[in-house]
Amino acid sequence: MPRYATFLKFPDGGAAVIHTSKPAHACDLCRAKLSAYQCDYPVGDGRICDKHLCNDCRVPVGKDDYCKTHVRT
Repeated sequence: MPRYATFLKFPDGGAAVIHTSKPAHACDLCRAKLSAYQCDYPVGDGRICDKHLCNDCRVPVGKDDYCKTHVRT
């Protein structure tokens, strides 16, 4: 069975490695938590942002989730 490693970085300078049997991603914004969402903001040509987001870094917009960068625009 394949094993996957995800690296997390904490604000205090600490770090952790999470080993899972399924792919997991760290949040692209805070890097301290595992992502459970992806940014649905359209960036053109039928594509979306797709940044990995944790529950604290996502912003629900209707039925979509946006990263904090795209909510400001």
